[in-house]
Amino acid sequence: METLDIVSLIGMALSIFCYIGTIVTYASFHELRNIPGMCLINVSVALLIPSVTFVVTLCVVISGTPCVALAILQQLCLLAAFSWMSLQAVHMVRTFVLTNWQTPMGHPQNRKQWARVSLTHALMGWGFPTIYTGVLLFFHFCNNCLPGGAEFRFGKGVNSTSSECWPGQTYLAYHLSIDPILILLTLNIVALLNVMIAIIRQRMVTRKVAGRELRKEMAINLLILTKLLISLGATWIPVLLYQFRPSLLLMQIHFLLNSWLGVTIFTLFATSQRIRRLWREKLRGFCLTKSIPGDLYKLRESSGSGKIDVVT
Repeated sequence: METLDIVSLIGMALSIFCYIGTIVTYASFHELRNIPGMCLINVSVALLIPSVTFVVTLCVVISGTPCVALAILQQLCLLAAFSWMSLQAVHMVRTFVLTNWQTPMGHPQNRKQWARVSLTHALMGWGFPTIYTGVLLFFHFCNNCLPGGAEFRFGKGVNSTSSECWPGQTYLAYHLSIDPILILLTLNIVALLNVMIAIIRQRMVTRKVAGRELRKEMAINLLILTKLLISLGATWIPVLLYQFRPSLLLMQIHFLLNSWLGVTIFTLFATSQRIRRLWREKLRGFCLTKSIPGDLYKLRESSGSGKIDVVT
């Protein structure tokens, strides 16, 4: 096993726990279960499954039908992750660009509206990847359905020496698998540029009013940019560049960035000061509710008066 494989394996193993931590964190607090939080939860779920399959295929040699099943699952989850990232991008553009900060991305006002929003997002976030993966699965079993006698196959090729079960090993399978992801990534990059420009402009105006230091403002803008890059799938930019200039270095950067993506997401989105405060309040309340009342309050009878006092 090469050094890059070892580093990637360590990163993937840590990312699995970090994805779970992010999901648990955002699912535990009502304040975080808004539209951006829902998108982040589903992105984490969609990226968690390929991370597990990647670790499994690195440690265990898999071939045949199980390999095909893993490749189908990876195709579905990777496409779903970018679908949810694109939904996140749409809400960012609507909030920071189109409505000029007048319609924040918050929680719907009532349960009925929230159920409708959740269902709509689920259909777009998971429905489109499921349909597209179903079409690819049809091509997998149909030998003469593609023009020119071309064939599409999930999993490893006959003469493949790769240990991973990627969605496609041939040239056609690779592009049918990866091109929808790259299209969504390109749209996310366009949205990212527009959102970042709008945020910087707004913060520069408020900086003059609030009198914030330029150095501190630049640090905050850098943190915002980093969060936007991660939430919109910028770690896949090396794959996009690889289509125009194939390079082993680009793919190594891609594997390195995405193997540690779960750790990065958890650090940026699940360890903020606000979330730490929410966890402290939740754990403090949990400890208080589990405490025995007799340990918190003691009753004693006042001497000579017959009264019962509560002593803390």
